[in-house]
Amino acid sequence: DTISLSVERERVQNVQVEAYPRNPRVGETVELRCHAGNNPRAVVAWTRYGERLPLEARQYDDRLLITHLRMDHGGIYVCTVTTPSGVMEQNYALVIQSPLSSRDVVNFPHNSRSVETRSAEFGSTVVMKCLADLEPPASFTWMKQDGQLPFQATVKQETLEIVLVHAEDAGTYLCTARNDQRTVDLPIMLVVTGVVPRFLGNSYMTLPTLGDAYLRFEIEISFRADSPDGLILYNSQRDAPNGDYVAFGLQDGYAVYQFDVGAGMMSLMSLEPLTVGDWHTVKLARNRKNGRMSIDGAPALTGSTEGRHVGLELLEPLYVGGVPEGAALNSQANYTSNFVGCVSRLVIKDSITELMRVAHDKVNVEACGTCSDEPCHNNGVCQESYSPNGYKCICSAGFSGDTCSETGDTCYPGLCGDGRCVNRPGGYDCFCPYGRTGIHCEHEIIITEPAFSEGSFIAYKTPSSIKRFSMGMKIKPNKDLSDGLLMYCAQTEQGDGDFTSLALHNKRLEFRFNTGTGTATITSDTLTPGTWIKIHANRTDRLGSLSINDGEMIHGQSPGSHKGLNLRIPLYVGGVDSNRVEVSADVEVTGSFSGCISEINVNERELKMSDMKSSLVDSANIGQCEDTEAGQNPEGACHMQDPCTNGGVCHDHPQRSYICVCPLGFTGEHCEHETIIQESASFSGTSWVEFGSELLSSNRQDRSVTLEFTTTESNGLMLWYGQPPDISGRGRDYLSLAISNGYLELKFRTRDGEGSVRSLVRLDDGGRHNVRAVMGSHLATLQVDNLPVETTALPSNAIVNARGGVFIGGVPEPELMTDGMYSSGFDGCLHGVTLGNTRVDTISESALSGVDVVSCSS
Repeated sequence: DTISLSVERERVQNVQVEAYPRNPRVGETVELRCHAGNNPRAVVAWTRYGERLPLEARQYDDRLLITHLRMDHGGIYVCTVTTPSGVMEQNYALVIQSPLSSRDVVNFPHNSRSVETRSAEFGSTVVMKCLADLEPPASFTWMKQDGQLPFQATVKQETLEIVLVHAEDAGTYLCTARNDQRTVDLPIMLVVTGVVPRFLGNSYMTLPTLGDAYLRFEIEISFRADSPDGLILYNSQRDAPNGDYVAFGLQDGYAVYQFDVGAGMMSLMSLEPLTVGDWHTVKLARNRKNGRMSIDGAPALTGSTEGRHVGLELLEPLYVGGVPEGAALNSQANYTSNFVGCVSRLVIKDSITELMRVAHDKVNVEACGTCSDEPCHNNGVCQESYSPNGYKCICSAGFSGDTCSETGDTCYPGLCGDGRCVNRPGGYDCFCPYGRTGIHCEHEIIITEPAFSEGSFIAYKTPSSIKRFSMGMKIKPNKDLSDGLLMYCAQTEQGDGDFTSLALHNKRLEFRFNTGTGTATITSDTLTPGTWIKIHANRTDRLGSLSINDGEMIHGQSPGSHKGLNLRIPLYVGGVDSNRVEVSADVEVTGSFSGCISEINVNERELKMSDMKSSLVDSANIGQCEDTEAGQNPEGACHMQDPCTNGGVCHDHPQRSYICVCPLGFTGEHCEHETIIQESASFSGTSWVEFGSELLSSNRQDRSVTLEFTTTESNGLMLWYGQPPDISGRGRDYLSLAISNGYLELKFRTRDGEGSVRSLVRLDDGGRHNVRAVMGSHLATLQVDNLPVETTALPSNAIVNARGGVFIGGVPEPELMTDGMYSSGFDGCLHGVTLGNTRVDTISESALSGVDVVSCSS
């Protein structure tokens, strides 16, 4: 058979890049469009010269969309267009203008916006239509800015339909319409109303019974009262005036929290009446017989019941806003009316309850309308939300803050990558998880010994023993020996109750603990700066001890009679999450430690550095200690982190810390993505695929290989059939196909001699070439594209006696297996491989093994 291939080089048009808008400002969105003519086979890729693309950048076909622009987003952006006839690039210098100041928008009409705004009731169905004035045929694409389309969204060309709209569905949706002449982007702002309920005095909601509340619970509720009296929360054992119950509400303006576990009522009342018409947030907690109430972040009020009962039996529904008319309240719950006002937020067990969605019954409940006062400035859009004040502002470009009154950017999904974003006046802060660093947590970092600075912490599971507690570590403080927390664990996040701490204070180490009747403080001598210090702290009941560098024990004792240390929050090391945890005032130190920490052990159990990441429950902004402990040789990233999954093999790398070599069928930085490779595969020069030797075994009369390839590299092994990977190829039979100095070469060795056939022209031009190589009974032939067939005569006994598999794209050990003939594998794409009479349609299923092989894009 003869295969003919005719190739015509197409004319590559000039690549042009345009930006919309031409002069984007900080906080705005810019779209870079790469025009490469009307070639349907053109593949466009965007890169940034000398840097990674911003986390805010997303590519859609030939467009690059960058949202929430910052000054550091400026730079050279490169559009690379690949077609069958070649590769072209075009650079674009993106310059970001300074943000608008508030005086630039002070004259904007309050409701004047260039973005269409749609409003939808909570739980309803909304249909948004892309009204683009384009001549048909036109195509339409929908996306949600700063997030994904809702799960319940359906796209039908120019329409986007969302059923059962939720509060989190609010935001800006972007429709991109295009035809052969132009592309148009149309943003639509969706506002969801009816999110926050309002109770009228004869209203109530029924929710599922308060779960897992037998021994303890924590509730947080935000509300705005329009009357000084009213029952807000109620849950009971039975619909009767007796039995267990829990209640919270207002009496004469005072917040009142009650419960009874069968041993008498525990009751707490606020010290001052709450202001009617203002928003308030109250945290309620119970642990067995002990109760706690904190109002608007003030120190908590505590109380307890008498008797031996500790369990709270709840069987009735949880009522919010009041109870049904005629319901029998517990006789101790002296509430005379239902609540009048709005409830914006209910948090149970750290989970926000969507009241309007999860309520079984909603009786006489109406929408609160928290946005009716138009609280958002500078053209911001108000959205009702489950927040302490019942709304959030979606700010215009260049503005941030709770009411969009501040200049600067604000948090949005993905801004901090895998980290956590926290808004602050004038901007935001990223709190990066363990192993990530950078302004937006964009860089990976290998940590062998953690380094702490302001805002840093790591957190472990809460220690379980209340009788004994011990903590050990080695530290190297910064030279100024500034104050900082080394360890903190407590009963509550509000800074009250039991706690234990280890801190650097006034250039000394302090070990403190409080079991409920007073604080014990054990203090070391003044420390020596610039050295590693070994610490061991221990507590048993009311007795504590502290030793430094295995020196003499320093003892101390807590006052009072309580012995048990009740700890509920995570064990923090190096600092605390200041956005969640208020450190007890008795510690006298609140900031993070500055320096290095190693060899951490809790209750005599060492926490290995290699297992650090998996053992943490939280962390933020941890660096690598630049001055590791003397005598320590930090192990490589592969040993410390074991980052490769799905059978990937890790290799330490001087620039990238490590690289993962992925088995066939997996790809990604950590081999985390499963992939199916069809008939086209991409090879990197170190990758390879192995097939069974029977496809080219010696009992076949003709051993043939047919394939297509694309490469720009001048050297690389494309096919090898020889000995197994652990056997040297010196003096042994083989069959190979390779690019050598730009030419394709078929080479072989048999018992009676060796030979080769070479193409007449160079083939490392990036074009796609068709190849057929055959070892027949008398001739070896090589045909490339439609060029004449190259041949060479074979020895009398032209049988390749090989015991290994057939390797495509390279081999595991090129120097050993090829006896130094080839040093690297093929770098490029292979398509439509046929070995003998077998066409390989799905490489990842047909091959025996392989590494670092991915699908070709074209």
